[in-house]
Amino acid sequence: ARIQKERLLLAEAKGLHPASESDRTTLALLVDQLDTDLADEVCAFSTWSIGSYADNPVTAWSSLPDSHKVETTKDGANLLARYRQIPGAIDTTIANLRRGAAAGRFANAESIRRVVSMVDNLLATKAADWDLASPARAAHPSFTAAELSAFKRDIEAVIEGEIRAAYGRYRALLT
Repeated sequence: ARIQKERLLLAEAKGLHPASESDRTTLALLVDQLDTDLADEVCAFSTWSIGSYADNPVTAWSSLPDSHKVETTKDGANLLARYRQIPGAIDTTIANLRRGAAAGRFANAESIRRVVSMVDNLLATKAADWDLASPARAAHPSFTAAELSAFKRDIEAVIEGEIRAAYGRYRALLT
């Protein structure tokens, strides 16, 4: 279903004729990305690719706080909502890797070993020290003391509960 939607979007995008140079550039980038994604689909990377620099949930999610700045309590609530989506994304990765394994597709042993080590290191770290917890360690001058306390508590709770458990499931699959 996703591939079909991407094909339809690509066909629609190729039929557009934007007036401005900026819009033409943006459209060209979109068309190129869709073409690349569809060409890569034949390799089924999502069902077997595991890498220590990319293609694993540890690296995929650890930089999220860098791209989601928290300046207001609404920003904090939005970040927490995004964090609550991480376990589902990890579970999707697990399901994809299981599909790949069922089809005889596996990552190489060294990549798996390195990613297991990354997951082990993450799981051995207390939630307050995870990269994902960095927004809870930062100053938030616009927050009241109660809001800041609640934000820190909620960040650590979602990491310690839902996210840590998802990483545990991911590790169990890899070993």
